[in-house]
Amino acid sequence: MEIRPIILAISTSVIFLLSGCKYVQHHANIEARQLRIDTQMLVQDQEIEAMIQPYKETLEDKMNEVIGILDDDLQKHKPNSTLGNWFADVLAKQGAVIFDEDVDFAIQNYGGLRIPEIKKGELTVGQIYELMPFDNTFILVDLRTQDVLALAAKMAQKGGWPISEAISYTLQDTVASDIMIHGEPLSNDKVYKVIIPDYIANGGDNCHFLVDLPRKESSILLRDGIIDYVRQETKAGRTLHVDNTKRINR
Repeated sequence: MEIRPIILAISTSVIFLLSGCKYVQHHANIEARQLRIDTQMLVQDQEIEAMIQPYKETLEDKMNEVIGILDDDLQKHKPNSTLGNWFADVLAKQGAVIFDEDVDFAIQNYGGLRIPEIKKGELTVGQIYELMPFDNTFILVDLRTQDVLALAAKMAQKGGWPISEAISYTLQDTVASDIMIHGEPLSNDKVYKVIIPDYIANGGDNCHFLVDLPRKESSILLRDGIIDYVRQETKAGRTLHVDNTKRINR
């Protein structure tokens, strides 16, 4: 097997390190050295590439799979958006199935939706992964009136989060008021069943008041629940309707 020497000049005069939103510049020495490249190593690399190729193709096929048809564009905005409405509505519907309980409403933190838009037409598995790349799971949390008020206050401070159709409120500056659930004011005698991503239920985004509340947990990922819902709708011969009703009033 022939071994051919190759001279590589490695120049690292400037290295940029990402720190927050700033670039930090460092100067380094210039080093030149001789590396010997064995053609057997190249053959081994090609063998590894050939071995993983079927898995790569399988993954691409999975991501490109069309699972449904969107009637309209889904766009992400604050305080209301078609993308937020659609996503929260699906969470509520799928959460009711997963936990086999009536669900009063569902919420999703705004930052958890990672793309700004999905165009109408064919919807793929890959787009759902882009929308929800995190391994967040469904959690069913019991909220009393004071807990709903605290959650609404937190959402209002953030400029509004996606909420499902059963809940609405008025947002003035960063204050939530006139909270309605199923068209009725909050009741001190009721416990509300709410679907919340585990990230938020476990105190993420400063929602620490949710951590010790009664809950039911699941191992089902939000994106898997969304994908299952879309497939079920498609199997039933339905396209994906987007509810653009305003749920947060100003």
